[in-house]
Amino acid sequence: MATFMENMKSFIKLNFITRMSSIMLKGTLGQKVAVIIGIVAVLFGIYKTFQWLLLIIGGYIIVFLAFKDFENMTKSP
Repeated sequence: MATFMENMKSFIKLNFITRMSSIMLKGTLGQKVAVIIGIVAVLFGIYKTFQWLLLIIGGYIIVFLAFKDFENMTKSP
């Protein structure tokens, strides 16, 4: 697993955009399709993560407001 992570780190460091654009310009059809599917998968993952993040923040706000409302309700005048 550590070797895989090192390979991913070096892959991202070595001009990711340049390598991707050279594949899109000079690569075979299969390589181009693989790059496009990978990009779509990454964007879909970011989209799904954003939905869950909004849900978590919304739930936290609802619980926080319930606690504040309870504190205000039980405060002695």
